[in-house]
Amino acid sequence: ISDPGPGPGRAPARRCGSRRANHSARASRLGAHSARQRRPRISAQSDKMAVQPKYDADLAKQLGADERGMKTYVLVILKTGPKDGDFKGKERDDIFAGHMSNIGKMAEEKKLAVAGPFPKNEKGYRGLYIFNVATLEEAKAIVETDPAVKAGILVPDMTLWYGSASLMATPEIHRTIAK
Repeated sequence: ISDPGPGPGRAPARRCGSRRANHSARASRLGAHSARQRRPRISAQSDKMAVQPKYDADLAKQLGADERGMKTYVLVILKTGPKDGDFKGKERDDIFAGHMSNIGKMAEEKKLAVAGPFPKNEKGYRGLYIFNVATLEEAKAIVETDPAVKAGILVPDMTLWYGSASLMATPEIHRTIAK
């Protein structure tokens, strides 16, 4: 291990025979409390020593995972539609209340893995859905239940996407972290 040398307020590091000894010496200099608060350094070598989590066949089956822990979804980008400017005030508020209610319903039915808005952007992207379906036809039927899509405020652009089956755990986790 190369030592950058003494810096402001630092004494030269003592050379020890191993990384563990260098770490222990550093921990001693910092005090035990400070050393515990530091995040562990991740390196290729420590990655090799990391314990791999145990495969959970029941969870993989529950989430619809293939042998790689992946599955096919449909990714939907919701873009500004041609009738975006046609709705104002209470009518628009009601459409978006229905849009949000529909998102909750789709998540409860396990048809929706992830949803969320985009910040204002030059592409007209407004939000995204990742549907827990394997075909564009299924996704089209689901997205057409969205009041904002029905009204033409939003238009969907869809494609198949292959991603981690763990996304299906997101709605349940989200409910535990949202106030």
